[in-house]
Amino acid sequence: MDCDTTECVRHGKQGFGIVCIHVAKAIDSAEQVGFFWSPDPGMARPFAWCAACEQDLKQNGGEVHKLANIAEFKLICAKCWDEAKAILYDQQRS
Repeated sequence: MDCDTTECVRHGKQGFGIVCIHVAKAIDSAEQVGFFWSPDPGMARPFAWCAACEQDLKQNGGEVHKLANIAEFKLICAKCWDEAKAILYDQQRS
């Protein structure tokens, strides 16, 4: 595995993104936790987090690194990231 990809059980070798634990769990549960992201041109998909993490982010001056304690960021493949966005963001916008 090179450092630009991850091996996903469902999707095989993919680029990756990083999401908070709440978003990662919501991929399977479809619990509407919200979906926020920050562009990061260095990865296949940007960092993403839920509404609760967004509140914490705002309270901490917008510094994503301070979010790490509650977010428990997880690496997921790009297709799983796209699924999370479709479930948690796109469906809410339509």
